[in-house]
Amino acid sequence: MSFLRPEAKAELWRWREVLGGIAVALIGLWLVAGPGLLLAIPGYALILAGVIFVWIGG
Repeated sequence: MSFLRPEAKAELWRWREVLGGIAVALIGLWLVAGPGLLLAIPGYALILAGVIFVWIGG
């Protein structure tokens, strides 16, 4: 049993790279907003990777 209609599932599958890139960028933003420089450095890398995923997927 599927919770999504086939059309909605097809659209989500089409935009999977963009949605994944947004998720990666949000995790990076969460790390940058957190305390300390130690987590901010990989956070900036994740934000950059997320932007690249969105650009390639879009």
